[in-house]
Parts: sequence; structure tokens; C-alpha cells
Amino acid sequence: MRPLLLLTAASLLGLVACNGPVPGERTATTTDTTWSGEVRLHEGSFRFRPCGDTTELPLEGPGVDSLRPAYEGQAIETGQRMMAWLSSGVRSLAGRTSLPIDRFRHLDATRNCPPLPVPALVGRYAYWIPDHRGDRSVSVDLFANGEALMLVDMPDQRAPIEQDGTWGVDSRGTVELSWPAIGQRLYYAHLGDTLRIRQRREPGADGPSGDLVRQGPPDATAGTRGEVIAWVARTTGRTAGTMTLGTTIAELAPDTAALIALDAQARAWVPLDSGVHLGRQLRTLGEVVMARRNAARLRQ
Repeated sequence: MRPLLLLTAASLLGLVACNGPVPGERTATTTDTTWSGEVRLHEGSFRFRPCGDTTELPLEGPGVDSLRPAYEGQAIETGQRMMAWLSSGVRSLAGRTSLPIDRFRHLDATRNCPPLPVPALVGRYAYWIPDHRGDRSVSVDLFANGEALMLVDMPDQRAPIEQDGTWGVDSRGTVELSWPAIGQRLYYAHLGDTLRIRQRREPGADGPSGDLVRQGPPDATAGTRGEVIAWVARTTGRTAGTMTLGTTIAELAPDTAALIALDAQARAWVPLDSGVHLGRQLRTLGEVVMARRNAARLRQ
């Protein structure tokens, strides 16, 4: 996936969901820009952080007067951050020290912006779980594009168990790791080279309880993810660092001849079942990774 594109998509989806009639709202003019992000009340003034950005600016202008009662009516804790959609004549935040708003369009106290990957936290982290059969080691690679890879090396397994995920840091500074295939979302505090797990928000959520300790830079060649990206780089000439699990087969093979050639090579290397084709059943590199993983499990 492409995290920044996903963040933008999430913001747009939120805007569409809240774009219905709002009591007291005026019709937006063609010169208005609608900003979506998190708003909070800090020391009597409102501050706003757009989704997909780390910039936080004070709010000013006539829209603040109508924002205040709406915010205070929904806030359940001091300084609570909540999603806001604001109308402003400002089209870019570059060089700005504040954001003037004409009015607020909508508030949602149940939502926040998606977390963003932070370059300073990119790396490989690990922890160890004592086991009577031998210690289990768990490594977690946090990549700059927001992807994450977990490898669990167990004494009685010939190959590590793999999970693909995403990671980022929310506006509170909490590191969020999400593992969709197993329904896990874990939250960590950043303490130097250590990510210390915090209480999970989902009742009864299962998962690791130990600290993740930085070991060095992330390993882009690790696991099936690394194998597939390296194979595509060799096969197509693409630079490995430009590809993610969200990279589409259409990007890698833009015409019919290139797609047929890539599909034929994948058939032997992945391998693929006779009824499975690149660009049809498998549309992204992430889906190719899953196909190769499944094939490897069948051979064990």
C-alpha cells in the first residue's frame, strides 16, 4: 500500500461522510478550501493539525466562534483531539503561523487522523519470548513507507511465521502497529531505542506484551515480502526501493506483452495455480506475497 495515498483517501472518505447538511451551515463558496484534520483546545485557543501532516497551527477567524460551543459540547476530556472539517480561504499551509477559518463544517469526537510513519523510528525491532522448547524470537521491521513486517521464529518451525502490517505515530505520539490478517492493533510508547507496549484498546486483544528494542535499520530483504520485491526488481528492472505491497501489477506490466511475460515467470517462481493470473486474481505485490507464502506452506 501507499501510506500517504491511503491517508489522503481516508481524509476524503471522512469528508464525504460528513458532507451532508449540517445545521446552521452556509453553502461553501468556490474559493473555500475544506481542511480535514484534528482540532484540540489548548490553553484557551484552538490548534489544528491536518491529516497527513505534522504541522499544528492556531486557528483564528470568525469560524472559531461557532467551533467553540460545538467542540465543548462533545469533548469529554481536557485538550481532546477530534476530527474537524473546516472551511478557509487558505489553500496552502506553507509558511503560515496560523489558519484563519470562515466556519467549521463538522466535528466527530469518535475519529482521529490515521497515524503517520516517522523517519526517526524506522528500523528493525525485536523481542524474545521464553519457551520450554527454546526462546521464540520476534523481529518487527518498520519501513519508511509505513509498511511493517513481523517474523516469529519458533524452535519447532522450519521457517519464521510472517505477518504484513502497517505502522505510524498518532498526534499524541503513540506508535500504532496494525496486523490486519490476525485482527491486531497494538499501541506503543517511544522511549529511546525501545517501543514499550501500552494497554490495548480492543477488549481481549491478544498479542505480544514485551518491549520492542531497536536492532538497527529495517531489513528490506527479509521474509517473503523481500523475496517478491527483489524478484520483481530483477524481472522488470524496477528499483526495489520504489515498490511497496500496494504497488499494482498494472504499474509493473503496463502493456499486454509485459503482463504475459511477467505472469509466465511468476507461474514458475511463485508458483501460481493454473487458474490464477497476475493482473486478474493477483492485482498487487501484496497479493503476490500472500500467494508465494501460501505455496511455501503447502510444501512444508
